[in-house]
Amino acid sequence: FEHIQSHVELAKFYEHTQRDYEQALYWTQSAILLLDSNHFRDDDRRILSPDLQHRQERLLHKLSR
Repeated sequence: FEHIQSHVELAKFYEHTQRDYEQALYWTQSAILLLDSNHFRDDDRRILSPDLQHRQERLLHKLSR
């Protein structure tokens, strides 16, 4: 769980502080891949997945501008 939180914090840093949306997207997608691995319970996925998906969509939108 801590690994995903670390990825999310890096994504936030790159998005909001550095304005580096590509790096933010990389860390977001990396967190999604980690979450999809077999190391996490379904409850964890249900809690974290919507936020990660929302972050990914927002970053993709920013990159498409």
